[in-house]
Amino acid sequence: MNLAAWFTQSVTLYSAGAPNTAGDPSFGPGVSVSARVEANTEKVLGPSGLVTQATHAIYVGPDTSVTISDRIVLPGQTIKRTPLSVRSEVDKAGTLIFTKVVL
Repeated sequence: MNLAAWFTQSVTLYSAGAPNTAGDPSFGPGVSVSARVEANTEKVLGPSGLVTQATHAIYVGPDTSVTISDRIVLPGQTIKRTPLSVRSEVDKAGTLIFTKVVL
């Protein structure tokens, strides 16, 4: 299954790094990645354990790695957003098809 044609937008991904000397999170430089961005109003259980209203779902291809600690900037925006959930979808053989990131 080739989903590359679906990834017609781009988001900027800031990968989480080691905390700085003050203990604050640090991030690598922003990297533009192909994605599909959709408005989303689902409720998700966030990393803090609270139910949160999502606003967007972002889908990225198997060549892009995203973690719950990363930051993402949506097209046309400047705010670095924290994922509420990150879920990888695999086929029957265990091959990664895409990753869904909920913001």
